[in-house]
Amino acid sequence: MASRAVPVVTTHYKEPPALVPKETFATWLANALKENRSTKPSSHLGGLSLDKEETSILLFGQNQIHCATDLPADVKASITAIDCDKSDYCNSLFPNRYRTNLRFLCGGPEKLLEDAKKFQNLFFVRSSFNDQSIENLLTTIENSSNCNSQIVLEDLFSVNSELSANLGFGFEKSGWNYKLKLSSLECLSLKEQSSEFLQECQIISGPLKKAALKNPCLVDHFNKLNLLISDLKNGTFRSQRLVLRKTKKTSSLTWTDKPEEEQCNLIMLSGGLDSIFILWDALANTKRKILAHHVELINGENRHQIETEACNKVVDWLKIHCRDFHYNSSTIDRTNLSHFGMDLAAVGFEAGLAAQSYSQRTNETVDFWQIGHCLDEGHGWPMLWANVLNCAKAGSFPFDPPRYLERELIPKAEQRRLMPEEIVAFSWGCRRPIEENGLTKACGLCKTCKSRQAIGLD
Repeated sequence: MASRAVPVVTTHYKEPPALVPKETFATWLANALKENRSTKPSSHLGGLSLDKEETSILLFGQNQIHCATDLPADVKASITAIDCDKSDYCNSLFPNRYRTNLRFLCGGPEKLLEDAKKFQNLFFVRSSFNDQSIENLLTTIENSSNCNSQIVLEDLFSVNSELSANLGFGFEKSGWNYKLKLSSLECLSLKEQSSEFLQECQIISGPLKKAALKNPCLVDHFNKLNLLISDLKNGTFRSQRLVLRKTKKTSSLTWTDKPEEEQCNLIMLSGGLDSIFILWDALANTKRKILAHHVELINGENRHQIETEACNKVVDWLKIHCRDFHYNSSTIDRTNLSHFGMDLAAVGFEAGLAAQSYSQRTNETVDFWQIGHCLDEGHGWPMLWANVLNCAKAGSFPFDPPRYLERELIPKAEQRRLMPEEIVAFSWGCRRPIEENGLTKACGLCKTCKSRQAIGLD
């Protein structure tokens, strides 16, 4: 029996709008490169055995659908093209009775495949110039592949997130690396291919310069293309080919069809530096709707009042200097218990309650939740964290809990450096505060006091 060739998946960009003034630079570049490659419609599938029936190719994206329709009629490989917009149109254009080895399905990074079990052991190739969600892309790959599947991704990566946003395409390298760590994928190898992509950009630069003289709408595209060419030369932008592998590792990624501004994130605010940083970062650096919740933990440590005061000061400052958000609190009184448990377990349970309460009042889903944490406090975290997530599930029952939103942990000192000093000054960290001359003071001896002293606080 002949060995079955490893299937291949490619994803690509969207077709540009019909009117040039409405085109973004990303869609214009995608179209220009497509035209430049039009003499070799299947060149990006180089190395595949298109004349063998055992070869299976899975294509993602509208431009790849057109590539599938451009392939010669004598191609024997089994080809499945997937896109959210054009699948019905292409099925009408190429009904199965004419090309039994060519079919079109609805799905992709903008819509998860409804039946991914059909596409096991896939070999992916991707080339995209659309500013997509890294998380959606990686989740789609996970959804479509089996363990030990090899995955090849070709894309532009930038070391400058502001530059990526300005040009409207490419993945910022540190963001990509972080999401990859959260996925069930591992990187096996990386190949630089910036010089080849640079040559293509230089080829289309000449015609664009002439067109921009006649069409002012193209001047901005011409300037951005020159910026891209310059950054490809100096290494700020890189075109890379990564070989990944699907593993058995549990993924923390979740595909979502909501734009960021429609997502809701619950931040559990304790009054400590870590949770204040998470709340400030969410307000300052995301477009998500923010719900902050403080759990007043009354127990033998007697710190609930000073923590509540810290939270109130932080909330008031952030609403004035960042943006408005929803804030509430709940109280747990364990004064009469000698064992009052782990704070995070209680906070996890209250997170489930707070999320479902907010949904009932507003008819809006809480998509994510977060608590404060830093890189300095990693010891023992995995063992505790499993119980915290279970508590959140219990608090949400009988409804599903929001997904915990992972983020890259940074040292406490870095949190302090990034935040405005005003809210740093509001933070509280002592576990066993003392009363002295009518004032509440930090003990200076507990673990959290020492961690704050290490970065120059208290």
